Amino acid sequence: MKCLIRFGIIAILIAVMQISNLKAQQNDNIKYGVELDALPYLSGGYYGSGWVGYNNFRFRLVAAKVKTPSFVVTDGFENLDTKAYAFIVDYFPCEKRDNLTGLWLGAGIEYWDNSITNSFNHQSAGFNSYQFTLGGGYVFNVWENLYLNPWIAGHLEIAGDRSVFAGTREYKPHIVLPEASIKLGWQF
Repeated sequence: MKCLIRFGIIAILIAVMQISNLKAQQNDNIKYGVELDALPYLSGGYYGSGWVGYNNFRFRLVAAKVKTPSFVVTDGFENLDTKAYAFIVDYFPCEKRDNLTGLWLGAGIEYWDNSITNSFNHQSAGFNSYQFTLGGGYVFNVWENLYLNPWIAGHLEIAGDRSVFAGTREYKPHIVLPEASIKLGWQF
């Protein structure tokens, strides 16, 4: 998994360098930026996203770690931690071609590397899944290139472990999960 993270970081850096080259050639339709999401940080995790935009489309690579709050986890279990890696394509239907702001709709594929702990005997287990993600939000310019991006999404498990045993207890992950948060971003 560390190899995948390194590959993603290197790919984002290469994309940023290439886009900088293209922007230098006066192609104003190409944009790029970065985002941080509040939800994972509030739960003790992290979120980073790099994106490249062209006309009304934005292509995002995401790496995140989320520690799910106990009140959301199935009774008898705790410490549901998820590391997620995603590729998402967003479409801005009302974009004015000067920046990627306003309403957006997106879809993509995510890989989730999860772990869960049995709250009775404290034995842990790992499980993996692939998620289809569908969501949307609204990008608000705050100041120059700084923006806020409130969003909502649904995740549908399309492949992966349907259950896992942590000790003697079986944990079954939800097939559909809703999520909402707010991102802080910078558009270059």
